[in-house]
Amino acid sequence: MPDEPRDPRDRADDTAPTLAVVGHPNKGKSSIVATLAADGSVAIAPRPGTTIRADRFPMRVEGELLYTLVDTPGFENARRVLDWMRRNDPGVDRRHEAVRAFIQQHRDDPAFRNEVELLGPLVERDAPVGVLYVVDGSIPYSDEYEAEMEILRWAGRPRMALINKIGSADYTGPWRTALDQYFSIVRSFNAVAAPFDKHLELLRGFGELREGWAGPMRHAAEVLETQRREKRRTSARQIAGMLADMLTLTESKTLSQGDDAAPHKEALQSKLRGRLRQLERRCRQGVEETYGHGGLEREEGDVESQELLTGDLFSEHAWVLFGLRKKHLVLAGAAGGAATGGVIDASVGAASFMAGALVGAVVGGGLGWYSAGRVAKIPTRSRWLKGALRGAVGGKKLICGPIRNVNFPFVVLGRARYHHGLVAGRNHAVQGVLKVAYDESDTGKLNPLSGEETRTLSRLFAKLGRCRPDSEQVQPLVDQLADRIAALL
Repeated sequence: MPDEPRDPRDRADDTAPTLAVVGHPNKGKSSIVATLAADGSVAIAPRPGTTIRADRFPMRVEGELLYTLVDTPGFENARRVLDWMRRNDPGVDRRHEAVRAFIQQHRDDPAFRNEVELLGPLVERDAPVGVLYVVDGSIPYSDEYEAEMEILRWAGRPRMALINKIGSADYTGPWRTALDQYFSIVRSFNAVAAPFDKHLELLRGFGELREGWAGPMRHAAEVLETQRREKRRTSARQIAGMLADMLTLTESKTLSQGDDAAPHKEALQSKLRGRLRQLERRCRQGVEETYGHGGLEREEGDVESQELLTGDLFSEHAWVLFGLRKKHLVLAGAAGGAATGGVIDASVGAASFMAGALVGAVVGGGLGWYSAGRVAKIPTRSRWLKGALRGAVGGKKLICGPIRNVNFPFVVLGRARYHHGLVAGRNHAVQGVLKVAYDESDTGKLNPLSGEETRTLSRLFAKLGRCRPDSEQVQPLVDQLADRIAALL
């Protein structure tokens, strides 16, 4: 039987790793924790001293612990701490004991409150702990950081350094030269702006720190990648459900004898628009909750950006930004018309010789051309109730909707895709309002679709628009639409 290691903390361990995030005050430690733990509850502020104790943030997916991040206060008296340790140096092979002795002796000393808190997780014996040292690559390197790095070396834990560039200046080169002398791995990582694939890359890097960590961290990256795909699919299902509801939405009112239809028509159209906005708002909230950003506030600074997300679906500007161009509208109209005509062919059998699909394609293509540049109008019609006499009280029903404009579902989808992109790309280190900015050079690029995608979606939109909301045909079509949208997100 092999001998036990002298220090139990040095054994290889396949359990979920713990990483203590340490460094100078106000260098982005808490932002790193919030991003990698996907936890918006991490306290982040631009002033030093926001973090005053070591707090643990476990990363769990469906109850499984993948890893734990420890947010710590910043070093304040590193040179004095290092001086004490040097005076009490027990030898190179036992310097971690000097770190533990310092904590025990100064636990109640307010002068070293931060150092006691941040070093505490590094001397725990019951879990494998790694060190993630965070620096700001936008400020010049100076020797004041050497005492911090030397203390971390004395702690004897596996260490990685992260260059988190907060400002616009770039001193990454000098920082990397200095950090390479103290850390086995040095990476650049922007906690606020790093895309999701960079998160996974960093997690895999943690696996290189310690024997036995490669498997757990590779597994963590795979689990998070799978979870990300599921979030995208969930969002697609939410967007597809919203579109199905919008494409079949109507408002109606039974009129009494002598009622003038005009004021009722305007009221019904207003009510329908309100319900459409509510459906879009509910979908956005669902997407935000899916990505862990529930309760997200939005801020739009000008008219154009307001119309990107909160403006009227029927504003001309929104349709210019998100609607299809004329060429694709013709494709959409033809495909949608053919899909509708195909329903007629199916109902009469081979006798039509597919005339319904052909006529539908021609008419639909013409409607697509006609729709180019036109904001959707809400159709309103009236019909006599079965068995009612003309003019009889309660015999006439005014029906508003559904919207048949070829471009309408593409505008809705474009807005949904834009919103999803903002939310899915938002790290939890960003804890302010969701700021919407629009660049005029992006006009026509906010809803990019190929000709084949346009035709496929148009067929599904047309079929959904012809279904009764309670029809058994709706859910299979929604599922098909969700699959298509997932591929676009």
